[in-house]
Amino acid sequence: MKTVTYNIYKDVNNHKGIENMAYNHESIQTTSGLPFRIFSFNEQNDGRFIPKHWHQSVEMIYCLSGQLKVWLITEEYILQKNDFMVINTNTVHATQGLKNSQVMIIQLPIQFLREVTFGKYPNEFVFQINSTLAKNDYDDVVLTYFKQMAICSRYLKEGHKTHELLMNLHVMSDIYALLAILCEHYADKTIAARRKLTFDRTRLIKVIDYLHDNFVNEITLASTANDFNFSTSYFSKFFQEGMGMSFTSYLRSIRLDAAFEKMMTSDSDLTTIAIDCGFESYRNFYNAFIVVYRVAPSEYRKMSKLM
Repeated sequence: MKTVTYNIYKDVNNHKGIENMAYNHESIQTTSGLPFRIFSFNEQNDGRFIPKHWHQSVEMIYCLSGQLKVWLITEEYILQKNDFMVINTNTVHATQGLKNSQVMIIQLPIQFLREVTFGKYPNEFVFQINSTLAKNDYDDVVLTYFKQMAICSRYLKEGHKTHELLMNLHVMSDIYALLAILCEHYADKTIAARRKLTFDRTRLIKVIDYLHDNFVNEITLASTANDFNFSTSYFSKFFQEGMGMSFTSYLRSIRLDAAFEKMMTSDSDLTTIAIDCGFESYRNFYNAFIVVYRVAPSEYRKMSKLM
């Protein structure tokens, strides 16, 4: 299969800067001029941990350099240079860019995928593609398309208006070509069938929304179970199966994400930040932070100001 070579391409590793990533349930914003979202980000140190979440959009992840840690339901993967994966619709996942990582993300709205697959995705198949696992004969072709789109993404982000139309058309062409490869060589009908048997997510979505709205308050497994008319033991199992992690771990990750945001965007002292984000004390915040970022909050904040 032939792939297009763009004479406007330059070294993709010249891309710099961090794009702010805002993950909300089923609220993905598309890139201007495109029916999907494409963006990239850099991490100089171990980067921000994005807690487990899901959205209807399908997420394509391509690691240009460094490493990206991805938690997919109950499994953990480390993407390295030129690794890629596709996260299917409504699949629970979390990410953290590790030191000196460069990552491109493409988020395809479910309605777009339904239209281009004539309603077959995800009802008849889902994508099974993860280059850290078993290799596929078409991995090199997929990698070529990701590399090409990464360069286009850099041009779009840097605001080269004279090339915006050209880059959008190149990205659209690459996405359609890539989807053709995925549908032919990476489609899995078995997983699609199993997904239909999973429990109703409606109640879980309500619980997650409740936690995001109330994490600054004193809430527990027992109190939340009671609020949703569950027994504590059933609710604990229900949450673990749905999110692939315990209630306590998820609540801690929400609080940590909020504290990280405040820590990096304000001059508030760390104890105040910890309490404002629902932690019982600075020590609780410190312990949660050091597990994820492997350095004390004060040290991380100091290093970020030196960049």
